[in-house]
Amino acid sequence: NPLYYSIVVTAIFFIIALIGILHHEMWRDELQPWLIARESHSIRQLIHNMRFEGHPILWHLILYFITCLTNHLFYQQALHLLIACGFIYIFNRYSDLEIPFKILFTFGYFPAYEYSVITRDYGVAVLLIFTACAFFKNRYSNYIFLGIFLAILANISIYGIVFALGISGILFLDYYLRSEERRVGKECR
Repeated sequence: NPLYYSIVVTAIFFIIALIGILHHEMWRDELQPWLIARESHSIRQLIHNMRFEGHPILWHLILYFITCLTNHLFYQQALHLLIACGFIYIFNRYSDLEIPFKILFTFGYFPAYEYSVITRDYGVAVLLIFTACAFFKNRYSNYIFLGIFLAILANISIYGIVFALGISGILFLDYYLRSEERRVGKECR
């Protein structure tokens, strides 16, 4: 059962990533967005404090809302762990790869460390990319959802902008080719 398999793999991933997070000392590039968000007392001040940052606002905005509730840094890591578990679940649930390849990817270096233990905006980008790919299978009925996810993706990081533009280009090309096929089909009748 794909649902059961996805839940079990995600639960195992959660345990391994949680152990990693509990033993990880955060680095400067992980702490900087947190500190910017924590020291901002309004969204306007957050935007002002981000003026020298090279990333779009969304990750800082998410952290800003966390810092409105608590100043404990663990909650940033906990949110990031949930995000990582989200993209692992989506990948294992909706990917057409064989199970051994799914497991190799899930417990590989990037998903199990870079995108889960190291608390950066890349985990959110991967979650949005995998979600867009899951919706892509039924893209003809999901254009609105795809557009929303791609707009959010474009506001998470520089890499997110690149991926959002690439997937948008594929969608536009697909839509154009599909409408050309319909036009040619009508002319042949």
